[in-house]
Amino acid sequence: MIPGSLRTTAAILPLSVIGGISALLCHNQYGPAVGVDSVWYLLAGQQLLEGRGLTLPDFTGANQWIPLTQWPPLYPMVLAALGLSGMELKAAGQLLNAGLFSGNILLVGLLVRRYSGSLPAAVIAAFFMAISRDMLVLHQVLATEPLFYMLSLGGLCLLERHLRSGSWQTVVAAAVVVGLACIDRYFGVVLIATGVVCILFLARARLPRRLADAAVFGVVAVGPLALFLIRNRLVSVNPTNRQFRFLPQPPRFYRAFADTWLDWFWVSPSELTRVHSRADQGLAILMVCGLAGLAVALVRARRLNAPRLSQWPNGDSPSPAVFAIFAIGYLVMFFLIATFVEANITDLEVVRLLSPLFICAVVLVGSALGRWCRGPGNTVLMRVSTGLIVAGLGVSYLGQADAAWRSPSFRDQRTLTNAWWDQSALIRYLRELPPSTVCYSNRPEVFYGLMDRPALYIPHPAPVRRDQVTRNRGSDVGAMIEALSRNPGLVIYFYNWPQPLTEDELVELIRLVPLEIVDSFILGEVYRFEGREGQ
Repeated sequence: MIPGSLRTTAAILPLSVIGGISALLCHNQYGPAVGVDSVWYLLAGQQLLEGRGLTLPDFTGANQWIPLTQWPPLYPMVLAALGLSGMELKAAGQLLNAGLFSGNILLVGLLVRRYSGSLPAAVIAAFFMAISRDMLVLHQVLATEPLFYMLSLGGLCLLERHLRSGSWQTVVAAAVVVGLACIDRYFGVVLIATGVVCILFLARARLPRRLADAAVFGVVAVGPLALFLIRNRLVSVNPTNRQFRFLPQPPRFYRAFADTWLDWFWVSPSELTRVHSRADQGLAILMVCGLAGLAVALVRARRLNAPRLSQWPNGDSPSPAVFAIFAIGYLVMFFLIATFVEANITDLEVVRLLSPLFICAVVLVGSALGRWCRGPGNTVLMRVSTGLIVAGLGVSYLGQADAAWRSPSFRDQRTLTNAWWDQSALIRYLRELPPSTVCYSNRPEVFYGLMDRPALYIPHPAPVRRDQVTRNRGSDVGAMIEALSRNPGLVIYFYNWPQPLTEDELVELIRLVPLEIVDSFILGEVYRFEGREGQ
């Protein structure tokens, strides 16, 4: 456990409990947020519960099991372990995420208290974690992020303790936690690189001991991921089912990147304008005044030899330097993934991928301000300026959270929300279709997760481009027309995830088959075969 006084834990614990309760209330009101990746994790967890190992069902109805390779295995394994109690996996995921949200809030506060020595800074950091709209939303989704936050925070904390103590117990413990993070999200490899760099350059031991510790850390941390990839290579051609190629992102991606950081560390005008037309302007002025005052106070504090972040690794006090190094490595990995692995990253995915950096920033900024305010730079100007910034950001965060909670789009953006689907007449109709009904979809795995029945891939109306990843999409267009001519069938297109079939290709398919629209819903449209003469 992170060292800290009972008073610190008692001060942060209410915020931690409030965060967990808010997550549960949101789950109860809207149901768990189930996205595309959530479907894979839930199905893999169910396969584990049924004794089929790390596999997925064949969504096209071939009655086969597909090895789980593209997604890391830890989260479905945790869901399956909770499912042994008899809980339904979605309910288990709800409780798990609520507990992780509460734990992450508490852990951030304790880390800031450890690195800054300031109880107010720790409470403020925990407060921002608890009221962050993005943190609340991401802890609603049944996905790997909440568990990754917990493992990352724990692994980095243990790593920092090893840098100060040099004991082999801490390096092994840090490596084990980091190894678990790697099989929760592949981004965890940044934690391995961070650990090796920090041990080699920041540890106090002599060079031979640092080399030995770095080797032990690397071997133990890489172990779980290496075993999983070896297993994947034995059961599949591609260990991660991913292809690496140059994928330049559109300008929208970089705008989303900048907007995400502005939402986190600046006033959000769109949310506050709804409450008062000039509220956002007033808070922006407040923030500017606070930043200007803080800059002046820091310049004056430097003349008084106040502690600086650069002095922490060589000092006797705990240092958050490992978080700064991890943040730099994670940002580099983010752009590498965006450039060579993931195409057409949406705005919501940008927020999700960058979210660990938000937690690192809260720890680093909270620790720095708390430490400065306790040193020779602890002047009235420093305290007032920090208070203005905290007040401006706090009101902005509360406005964002309130607007998100009240807005119908908050429910809509949760995508495959359990409560909404259960109340949808269209989904109930699709679930009650006769078994002989032929169904096609651009996302058979989503269709399977929602309806518990297979679907064929919608074929491409034109030859697949060379730069496009190919997958087994069932029959071609001619066979699709023949199948729909013999039996009644439907085509379900989810336009929230336009790959592997784009909307333009869908329009061409509608013309060739031909199809007529039956109904639309929040995530897509349902079509049926017209069966015109001469087609």
